[in-house]
Amino acid sequence: RRILEEIIDFLEIQSVRNKPVGSLPYGMMKRIELGRALALQPDLLVLDEPFAGMNLEEKEKAIKEGIEILREAEEAVVELTGQSLEEYQRQEVIVELEREMELAARNLNFEQAAALRDQIKLLKNKHKK
Repeated sequence: RRILEEIIDFLEIQSVRNKPVGSLPYGMMKRIELGRALALQPDLLVLDEPFAGMNLEEKEKAIKEGIEILREAEEAVVELTGQSLEEYQRQEVIVELEREMELAARNLNFEQAAALRDQIKLLKNKHKK
């Protein structure tokens, strides 16, 4: 039970814990699938096309959140995907720039925050072309 609660907190799915999975948005359903896999406490977790079937917006959000989750996970993770390594690296850069932008804004360095925001927009727009 403790492990399940930790997974629910880790994946930030507290708000949907009592809802039928089939009624949830697709991205949340994928997050719950990951939680089910983590609940088995595997030594190795293999994800096959974890973002398949998502639209571009869902995929970008899932990749961004997935990078965060997998960085914190204690399990070894192998991901089989149609996404290019370049796309994942781009998403990692965006996640890092967003962290830096948030930190700059907290420190009231709005000029730096604006410059970082512009870099993020450029990276996101480059991908959509």
